[in-house]
Amino acid sequence: MLKKITWTLILISLSAVAVMAQFDESELFKPQNPVTFKITGHEKPIKIADSILLNIKFSVEPGYHINLYPPFKIGAKIDSTTNLYKTEILIDKKVLDDAEKKVDKGETVILHTDKPYGFKILGTKNLNTGKHSIDLSVTVFFCSDTDGICLRKALEKNIELTLTK
Repeated sequence: MLKKITWTLILISLSAVAVMAQFDESELFKPQNPVTFKITGHEKPIKIADSILLNIKFSVEPGYHINLYPPFKIGAKIDSTTNLYKTEILIDKKVLDDAEKKVDKGETVILHTDKPYGFKILGTKNLNTGKHSIDLSVTVFFCSDTDGICLRKALEKNIELTLTK
């Protein structure tokens, strides 16, 4: 009886190892980066002010979508400092509030990717004139339309801009 139980446990363990060896999480969610973004508004010199206004436009692979709620977030570091500048995404608060209510009811609210969204980097009035490097971290919550799997992912991009008086 003890031999039979031991062999059964060994076979179960080997089966579990075989299943784990065949499992590749990258197969679950392809492509790994179905969401990309482009920043505009920094191509020409910008006057120094309390905030810098830029635009973000998302591209999404077919079969995926970005959820409007929770909203995407943008982090900005200027000139490789440790300071994280506050940002403000220019989406109507009522639109976000309505999206939150729908999500609370179990509905999906999709971010439209056919247009750019404005955002401000705040607290920039004390920056010097000249070229600046901005490291952006954009966090989005996106889902696969076929698998129903959703992920929150931070996407990174560096842009250069020139500030003038």
